[in-house]
Amino acid sequence: MTAVADAPQADIEGVASPQAVVVGVMAGEGVQIGVLLDANAPVSVMTDPLLKVVNSRLRELGEAPLEATGRGRWALCLVDGAPLRATQSLTEQDVYDGDRLWIRFIADTERRSQVIEHISTAVASDLSKRFARIDPIVAVQVGASMVATGVVLATGVLGWWRWHHNTWLTTIYTAVIGVLVLAVAMLLLMRAKTDADRRVADIMLMSAIMPVTVAAAAAPPGPVGSPQAVLGFGVLTVAAALALRFTGRRLGIYTTIVIIGALTMLAALARMVAATSAVTLLSSLLLICVVAYHGRRHCLGGWPASDCRCSRPPPAGGSSRLGPTYRPPWWCPVAAHRSWKGRHRCVMCCCKLSALGRS
Repeated sequence: MTAVADAPQADIEGVASPQAVVVGVMAGEGVQIGVLLDANAPVSVMTDPLLKVVNSRLRELGEAPLEATGRGRWALCLVDGAPLRATQSLTEQDVYDGDRLWIRFIADTERRSQVIEHISTAVASDLSKRFARIDPIVAVQVGASMVATGVVLATGVLGWWRWHHNTWLTTIYTAVIGVLVLAVAMLLLMRAKTDADRRVADIMLMSAIMPVTVAAAAAPPGPVGSPQAVLGFGVLTVAAALALRFTGRRLGIYTTIVIIGALTMLAALARMVAATSAVTLLSSLLLICVVAYHGRRHCLGGWPASDCRCSRPPPAGGSSRLGPTYRPPWWCPVAAHRSWKGRHRCVMCCCKLSALGRS
């Protein structure tokens, strides 16, 4: 007998089923694009590449590309709008050559809520409902404030070290910190174009005054006493006056620093030269402050001369002649004070004119 061996046959289902189908995909405003798709691959695998091909073809035709609106997903649908199952192939869903499909964006109708697993997430979620989010301007100001706080703290630690140790390290370190922060402040001032930029630059400039002052105060050798106070408060007064002169802002802060620094410097100088009693110096400073406060001049609006807010507009009739005013002092930081004609001017120069918008 002769045995006949049957040859192995290929998978009948794999041979019978097509490997690719040509379908017409409808997209845009009545545009039909013929594409060749894999008949046996899941629909989810072909959706994203098909979307790129369709958008590329729409751009070639001068049509607007397909764009997602909101939260959802892209899906291949039948002509009647029924979406195809993403996990099944075209053959399994009876899609063959010549059929028409529709690619469209299906909005997500599910409502999602944040899953809270840690206490920090719960706190953040609750605070986001109570407070507004921080914009970039506020974030920059907070960062500048943190840097300024770090500079002040470092300066305080170095000053404490100089109080207990007679060394030059405090002068060297504070001088380096002061020069670096001052350079950063100068760059910010030169590049500042808005009020927010100027505010950040002013924060850095005020923080740079502190290490410069401590560096000057720590320079004289010996235990801390009146010579260190004279040099330190003298540098502080000069630095605040220069900052007020060239920036024209933060009048109240710089004026306070100048007055307190000048009085303290004079008291320390008297203590150093004449060995004046500390009680006498303190009483004298207190008396000077009280007399200066009650003896200051006031403008017509009732404001102190250092905080005058009244301004006189030109009288009616087109005349540019204004009422009697005082000539601005040479140290006035507001350059516009020197342009007298045709401007609103305060009755007494105070470098804080609401009509000029300077503060």
